[in-house]
Amino acid sequence: MFTREQLQGIMLAMAKPEVSVYRDDRQSLGYAIRLGVHFRANEDFLLAVHRSLLQHEVTSKVKDVESKTRPRPILSVGGKLNCYKLVQLLPKLPAYNDWEIFNQVLDICIEDKHTTRKGFDKILELKGLL
Repeated sequence: MFTREQLQGIMLAMAKPEVSVYRDDRQSLGYAIRLGVHFRANEDFLLAVHRSLLQHEVTSKVKDVESKTRPRPILSVGGKLNCYKLVQLLPKLPAYNDWEIFNQVLDICIEDKHTTRKGFDKILELKGLL
């Protein structure tokens, strides 16, 4: 198992926080937001990270194969609550980086402002799409 400090280093070095905006006609705005953090490495290492995250009450999934076109293992953390717990493990970081943008979008989603036009526009602005 990894210590908290080791997990912080692993997250800063390897994890890729992602904010996806996708078309969803079931939503009032016609779009939805998906938050996730992905780790790509060998399977044994990802299983060790998975067990360490469970100690911090962060649920994750390890897949042997990410997709047909990318047949490598992946560990994924998804959902607002799990992403929030994962971000709480990180130390304070410099102002502009992927984690800062991810954290700002996560805050908007936790407050359920992503379902409003203003909140959705703010997310698009943070992603650089507006």
